[in-house]
Formats: sequence, structure tokens, C-alpha cells
Amino acid sequence: MKKLFLIAIIPIFFFLGCDSNPAEPDAVKMTVTQLSDTPGYTWMYELFATYQPDSVVENNIKNLLDTNRDKFVIFARASCSCPTEKKEFAQVLKILMDLKFSENDYEIYAMSSRTNPNPYSNIIKLNDIPEVYYFRNGVPVYSIIDTLYNNIQKGVKYPVTVEDVMYEALAH
Repeated sequence: MKKLFLIAIIPIFFFLGCDSNPAEPDAVKMTVTQLSDTPGYTWMYELFATYQPDSVVENNIKNLLDTNRDKFVIFARASCSCPTEKKEFAQVLKILMDLKFSENDYEIYAMSSRTNPNPYSNIIKLNDIPEVYYFRNGVPVYSIIDTLYNNIQKGVKYPVTVEDVMYEALAH
């Protein structure tokens, strides 16, 4: 009788203890240093040392950047060393660091999924991560990585680099 009771009660506890709608973790705001020291992002140091953006385009970006108006929001996901992983968000960071754009003027969120709740969930829809949004006067106006990949997919000759797309976003 005791065994029958245990066999009947264990599944009840199992089902009561399981949440059929587990909450997704929130996006975690990080600094460049925190992100690049986090497992899954340590490759960023190598990219920062080796990525050389076009200096002419980078200078054009510098001439357009306005810290009173412009902000970049970066949504990143830890990646493996797979060659297909998108690392363009780190290229954007490299450009912003080269230009001495203050960390107060961009935000980085580490996420495990594009659907993780983040402070901008109510105004932007992430199609994929990583992603970088350009905000002008607090309004999201340009999706950097989406635009880059759409242009590459369509065979557009310009812009096809991160710095080209950043310049294009700022110029509009």
C-alpha cells in the first residue's frame, strides 16, 4: 500500500514542480571589458587587435557622430569558433573604441536568445542576434547587421562592410 501511494504521489509532485512556461532570462547589460572577459566572447580581444576598418570611412563616421543625438545598442550572443558566427557587433565596438565614442553613448546586452526581454523589447523586434541598432534622438532608425546582411545577400556593392553601413546610418 505504501508503494502504491508513493507511485501515485511522485508524478503529482513532478508536474507541480515543472513550469510549462519557464521565464526567459533577461538581457544582461555589460561593458566591453565585462563582455570580452565572459566565456563565449573572449575571441573579441583577438578581433580588436586584428580588425582594421577602412580609415577613410571611419573618419567620415567620426565627423558625423553626435553624442547628443546618436546612440548604438548592441545585442550580443556568445559564440563558438564556428566560421559562420556573426562577429560584426564586435567590429562595431572596435570602430566606436577607435573613435573614442564614450561607453555612455552605447549599450551592450548579452543575450542567449533574440526573444530575451530587454529594455527595448517594446520598440524594436530582433530578427536575430547579434544585432546593432542605431538610435537617433532616442528613436531606433537603423538595424546595422540586418542591413549589412541584406545588402550582401542582394549583391549590393556598397555598403558591404560594417563601417560602410554605420556611415550610411549616420548620414541619413
